[in-house]
Amino acid sequence: MRRRYSGFTLIEFLVVIAIMAILIALMLPAVFSAREAARRTACNDRLRTLGFALNRYYEAQGAFPAGVVSHSDPVPSDVDGDHRSWILALLPELDQPLLEEKLRGNRPLNAELSQAARRHRIVSLLCPSDTESNFNSLAPEVALSNYAGCHDHRAAPISAGNTGLLTLNQQISEKDIPDGVCCTFLGGEIRRSPTDLGWASGTRSTLRNTGTPINRTLDGVRSQQEARPLEDFKQNGFNQEGVEEVTPASPDPAVEEQKTATEVQSVLEALQLPKIPNDPGGFGSYHAGGCFFLLADGRIRFVSQSIDHAVYQQLGNRADGTFVKPGNF
Repeated sequence: MRRRYSGFTLIEFLVVIAIMAILIALMLPAVFSAREAARRTACNDRLRTLGFALNRYYEAQGAFPAGVVSHSDPVPSDVDGDHRSWILALLPELDQPLLEEKLRGNRPLNAELSQAARRHRIVSLLCPSDTESNFNSLAPEVALSNYAGCHDHRAAPISAGNTGLLTLNQQISEKDIPDGVCCTFLGGEIRRSPTDLGWASGTRSTLRNTGTPINRTLDGVRSQQEARPLEDFKQNGFNQEGVEEVTPASPDPAVEEQKTATEVQSVLEALQLPKIPNDPGGFGSYHAGGCFFLLADGRIRFVSQSIDHAVYQQLGNRADGTFVKPGNF
């Protein structure tokens, strides 16, 4: 009598494997979407925390902090400059008393005692969607921020006379915001760049404007609809995300500085954006379609990168005489 064996044939086994592969392929987009949704929620919460800190400062001081305290006008992105950012004023509100103690007073930011404090990463200043895999400089000399204040509605240097809420050597109060706190940006998301000078520096690292459309700053090109072809960036030393590729430092700082300036100019030309001296650039994020902004009344809004540019600029101007309805952005 012949014994019968039970089990899968090779064809049946291959069919089961194929079905499992299809199911996994169908599930992956949903998994990635859920993870990004969680990151967006966390980013929203971190920007809200920053908003709470700004509002607590306002309640204590009667005004928002100066966007930058500096003797330079306009403020250059200068490694040796002592341009103190608005985030320094918020350190006690962000539960960072030790950092505040190390950076308080007249101690220059480039002093040796300040360097260790500036390398400290503040989690509430980082967007979860901006992972280390998206960021080329794995060991920056200073800790960076994914959030910046709004200093102007134009592509303009950080200087006296800016139209935003976080400006040079000026503390803005509600009486200085005739357009209303409900439709004026305090700040928003930015994409970190290896050339930024960290959260303590009141330069493009922590101040941006609404003169450049969302996700169109050279280290903020994210949109698949807005971005130039990949070849445009590769030819100019940029990777597929539009972020500047980091190369080993040149022994000659002058050569490296000239190389960086040439790369920046070439990409600006590729994006058809004007080059304005000392312009810190605009806002951007790793979220598809736009980025989060903090309004002066503490609310968080996700603003589409397809927003009408005139409306977008009005939101960056505290006193242009135009009331922007919430439904318009």
